[in-house]
Amino acid sequence: MFYFLSEGKVFLDIRMSESSKTDIVINYPSWWKPDFREIFSYRELFFFFAWRDIKVRYKQAVFGFLWAILQPLILMIVFSFFWARAVKIETEFSYPVFVYSGLALWMLISSVIAAASQSMVEHANIIRKVYFPRVIIPVSSFVVCIFDFCMTLLIFPLLMFFWGTGVNYHNLLVCLPISMIIAVNSSVGAGLFFAALNIKYRDFRYVVPFFLQMTFFLTPVLFPPELIKPDYLKNIVMLNPLAVAISLFRKIFSCEPAILFSNTVVIALIISLLLLISGFFFFRKIEITCADHI
Repeated sequence: MFYFLSEGKVFLDIRMSESSKTDIVINYPSWWKPDFREIFSYRELFFFFAWRDIKVRYKQAVFGFLWAILQPLILMIVFSFFWARAVKIETEFSYPVFVYSGLALWMLISSVIAAASQSMVEHANIIRKVYFPRVIIPVSSFVVCIFDFCMTLLIFPLLMFFWGTGVNYHNLLVCLPISMIIAVNSSVGAGLFFAALNIKYRDFRYVVPFFLQMTFFLTPVLFPPELIKPDYLKNIVMLNPLAVAISLFRKIFSCEPAILFSNTVVIALIISLLLLISGFFFFRKIEITCADHI
């Protein structure tokens, strides 16, 4: 039995014998009318892909999951002891904790986008042979990035103790969930866009790293948004939902209570949700014929 996809239809090539052959044609679900029950029925395959990616990433690695901690930690040291002293950035709490919190969340976002954009090409062999909802592939790569992000959080107590930074537990309960919702919606939505575009145009393997580098410097990861002058330019930067997600994440260490439902937060939630929905449907439209182009 063979499965292959062509021009929006799934063909099951069932070979009963050398002399007989039966072709069963199953219409592919419409891209604008997704079957979420079908996607949910493949949840075991989703967890298989996620668990396999976690094992492959750290297989035969000497430091294992410590690499998830070392990357933002080393960058924090570089930016704290060299870059920040040259620029003389003033923050509400200690700069090393400030920059590490931004780098931790930024690495989650960038790794989700990068992994999702390449996921379809990396699974080309199985896509050509077996039918399943293709959206499982880029979304499953998100689980690996969440695992890395949880590892980066383990070092926060040590950093806060060393630099005398406390936690605002009220902000922790209200800001962390909304920050994660904005970050996840934005990164998964952008990842689905790039995954779909990378199917037809392999140039995007070069576009995505450049896009992430540009976004890193346009997002207040290394500096507070209050430093952006004039105010209209700051308002433009804060239209970026990633900037709002990082700012909310840093409110965990702020003494001041966070204004949860400000215009900036509400707009970021709406933009991130629109990005996720549009990315999902754009991916659905492209995935119908992905086996013919991948």
